[in-house]
Amino acid sequence: MSRLRAAARDVRALGVGAPLRVAYDGSKSLGGHRLVFEAALRRVPPDALSGPVYRLPAPGEPASARARAEAAAIAAGRVTLFGYRVEVGPEPDWHASYDPAAPGVRWPEEPWWQIDVRLAGRLADIKWVWELGRHRHLVVLARALATADPDPRWAATLDAHLRSWLRHSPLEQGVHWASNLEVALRAMAWLEILAWAGHHLTPEVRAGVDAHLFHSGNHLLLELPYTVSTMRNNHLLGDAVGLVTLSRAFPDEPAAQRWGRVGERLLLAQLDREVRPDGSMVEDSVSYHRFVVELLARRALLGDAPPAVLAALHRSARFLDRLGVHEGPVPHHGDWDEGRALAACGDPLDLAGSARLALALCGDGAPDAWRDEHDELAWYAPPGEPAAGEPAQRDGHSIGGGLARAARGDLVVWLKAGGGPWHGHADHTTVAVRLGDEWLVGDPGTGNYNGRDESRSLLRSSAAHAVVTLEGEDQLVPHRAFRWAHTATGRVGPPLELPGATVLWGAHDAYRRLRPRRRVVRAVVVADDGSGIVVADWVEGPPGPEWSSRCPSHRARRGGRGPAHHGGRGPAAGACSPRAPGGPGRRAVELTYGSVETARVLVSGAWEARWRGRSPPRPGAPRSATPASTVTCSISERPLTVAWGDGAVDLRRHDPDRPGAAAARVVLR
Repeated sequence: MSRLRAAARDVRALGVGAPLRVAYDGSKSLGGHRLVFEAALRRVPPDALSGPVYRLPAPGEPASARARAEAAAIAAGRVTLFGYRVEVGPEPDWHASYDPAAPGVRWPEEPWWQIDVRLAGRLADIKWVWELGRHRHLVVLARALATADPDPRWAATLDAHLRSWLRHSPLEQGVHWASNLEVALRAMAWLEILAWAGHHLTPEVRAGVDAHLFHSGNHLLLELPYTVSTMRNNHLLGDAVGLVTLSRAFPDEPAAQRWGRVGERLLLAQLDREVRPDGSMVEDSVSYHRFVVELLARRALLGDAPPAVLAALHRSARFLDRLGVHEGPVPHHGDWDEGRALAACGDPLDLAGSARLALALCGDGAPDAWRDEHDELAWYAPPGEPAAGEPAQRDGHSIGGGLARAARGDLVVWLKAGGGPWHGHADHTTVAVRLGDEWLVGDPGTGNYNGRDESRSLLRSSAAHAVVTLEGEDQLVPHRAFRWAHTATGRVGPPLELPGATVLWGAHDAYRRLRPRRRVVRAVVVADDGSGIVVADWVEGPPGPEWSSRCPSHRARRGGRGPAHHGGRGPAAGACSPRAPGGPGRRAVELTYGSVETARVLVSGAWEARWRGRSPPRPGAPRSATPASTVTCSISERPLTVAWGDGAVDLRRHDPDRPGAAAARVVLR
């Protein structure tokens, strides 16, 4: 598809930002970018010299040992990308794609505005070449050089990688300049490298690094029209933090002072859109939530952070607390690509270190136990006391962002009804179930960033999630790699505590495009002894729509168990025991970025729901004094009734001894 045709399709998705985006794409095609950036190259001072930006703490021995071990592998030519050990040799090919799905692909070394990294003609998933270009592995080398008795090979490798980079990625040449976010993240990494090991670089390499850093500030400023018109999410935060950081590196330069003013204004403006009052984020992705936390941590590390930044950092960390990151694995809701703004040698699937760093930066530091356990604390947080004490404090089940959680015995269950426009999936009312450390029903994450459309679309779709679909229609229809053709809203109701069970429940309106319009409601009943769960789904409106329900297990090699694909007409409820034997079926799930394996899809237990009452009234009709429509699910010896009326849903437990005590309501409008 041509750039002009793609721009025309984006007009509908971009709204008020469409004219700016069309002008931007026209500038790339008609030579405007070439004129602008060639002029910017002439503004780089020949004697540019960056100053110190970060004041970093001394790490403990566990963290130093981790850095030294990783540095030894890097010096031997092995770099970790998305959990894989990739052979890059003594001098990486910075334009090669190390994507296992696209072996042999190499991106051209030409002006970046002439390279297609996003449209249909792209060569491969750009995320793989960008990940190496973020230079987080060079931060690890620099840290190892700051430990006692460093290996001389580490300094030689650091110098060789940077020298190679300067030669093969000159200013504005190649795909590493095609994204403002990549430029910003690389600048932050380089300034951290200089803090730890700047004295190990040769004068020639240091001069090249400083010239790149100065030009990066101008580049970020010039490319803001694209970010502001199209990427009002973590990209805009990354641009803003990058501008503020680079302004600190060149404090005496008038241009740098302008970067700082613009960056701070953008950062504060985006915070209100990015981080909600409950600490959830517009990204609708656990991975990108961690990424934004780390971007805000980068700003806090510069010192004198605005109170709004620290408040957002604290809220977002507490959200991860409630999600359960300190108590074991959590679902990979939304896109998952292990993107980081900080460097760490630990498990990239572990989000606890980032959450604890946020609490440390909002308080006086971090306890030694945290600093020994997490690189995010050891290399960025001083000793001290974190904000709000221990991070595992929680408020029960309500998480925020359309999420609810119940932990009973070894069984942990999440229900997700909310969504978001950027990195979220078609997963309204999806369920994730973990037994101990083993996933029974999980979330597939995303196998690629902008690789094969069919693969990305599958892992974003409802077919890959534990949800109900109607009339063979997905909840949402993809529009290119990061947008949807229409939107949906969802919310969870307050969890209902019952004798012997806890009920999580929520609803969504993704099928309002059907005729008649439909809303789907799900209740998840978790036994207090952790022996099993019951999942009940029902559809607003008269009986009749064809439905299907899928529950893929998380990891085939772990032998996860959970309910499976069914189809039929009418309401559905399934009961399963986490220890019950499984049935046949296969779905695709992601283990980590770029790794997709086949997982079991297992058959659920007995159906226990039935229709009662009549159809709900039409909008605007008088409200009835009695429930308009109900579905009843047997839980233990007491039935559970879910009823909906005019814009609201009621959940009620029938208990003769406690009439009216066990009830809850969620308003859908």
